Amino acid sequence: MHGASSRLVEVDGTGDRREDSGCQKIYTLILLLLSIGLHIVFGDCVSITSYSRVKALLF
Repeated sequence: MHGASSRLVEVDGTGDRREDSGCQKIYTLILLLLSIGLHIVFGDCVSITSYSRVKALLF
């Protein structure tokens, strides 16, 4: 637990880490848009698998 708390302090101290998380949010948003596009073009099966991949990235 102590190592994790010191890591959180590092993230708060530098703005660079926060920007990385923001970039990842943009990346996951693009993946969500792609999965919606695949759902429209190819149907349910593809969109469900890509959505589960995005969900795995998020959580």
